[in-house]
Amino acid sequence: MISKAVHDADVWDADVIATRGHELAVAAKARWPFPAVPADVASKYDAKLEKAFRQRTRTVLKTVFDAGLIPAGSKLVPVSDRYSIVATVTDAGILELSNGETFNSPSLAAIRVVSLSGGGGHRNGWKFWRLGTDGPIIDELRTKYLLQSGESVTSDNKRFRAVFWSGFYEYCAEQQGFCDVFGDVSDRAQCKDHWVSFGLGTGKYHLDTLLLASEGYIAVDVWFRDVEAYRSLCSHKDDIGSSLDCSNAEWCWDDLVEDKKTRAFVVRRKADFDNEDWQDLYAWLVDWMWKLRAVMQEFGE
Repeated sequence: MISKAVHDADVWDADVIATRGHELAVAAKARWPFPAVPADVASKYDAKLEKAFRQRTRTVLKTVFDAGLIPAGSKLVPVSDRYSIVATVTDAGILELSNGETFNSPSLAAIRVVSLSGGGGHRNGWKFWRLGTDGPIIDELRTKYLLQSGESVTSDNKRFRAVFWSGFYEYCAEQQGFCDVFGDVSDRAQCKDHWVSFGLGTGKYHLDTLLLASEGYIAVDVWFRDVEAYRSLCSHKDDIGSSLDCSNAEWCWDDLVEDKKTRAFVVRRKADFDNEDWQDLYAWLVDWMWKLRAVMQEFGE
């Protein structure tokens, strides 16, 4: 059906292609109609999606609320005067927009406000909202919360890790296509470890994002259970190095020591957790997750 039309065509320009595309769409719709789903069945799936949507990154906002820095009843106002919808902080520490919709994440609330105003795209909610008309941007309150335990945000490792990874989950959930490939992060438990793992579709190796606060680094690695798979990858070191822009990163490869059962190769960069914008750190981690996934797709066993 598809090849015959191409074969018989005397001309194959933009107009013909557009017409043919429309014909194929009509034919496909007729052949594979959208399935009829009873309302009661559809509602169950809608409820699951809504729950997952609202569970995303509930931890960070709640911890700042519990610390008393964003009190119940506070009005959060968009920093930009382009948006007029205000959010109220409820007694439970969630955000209720003036239209009645509620969100646990300031970023998801911000995205909704932009959508209601006719816009689109992702938003960093911590920099979208301020406390009251003339109050601080809530990202400043989050920083204040992180600094309460001492001079450095890393002074309490477990609490620091929990807050950092919760913000990372929020960032990941907002990135187009991330959850489709690496899994939905909205139902992950609070993490106080220095790593967060993601599958790559095999039992031989997986991906980790690493928070090495005491050393002042963030990193992404591919961690191998299978020694031969790692040995095979090592034979492509030069090809891998030349295929990637490592100007903002350091590479580290484990040696092929015979008695070592696991191995990893790591890409890392220095991080100033007190002064850098964490959104930039999250962006770097996610960028290298995609890059290392592509490396394993091309060179991995």
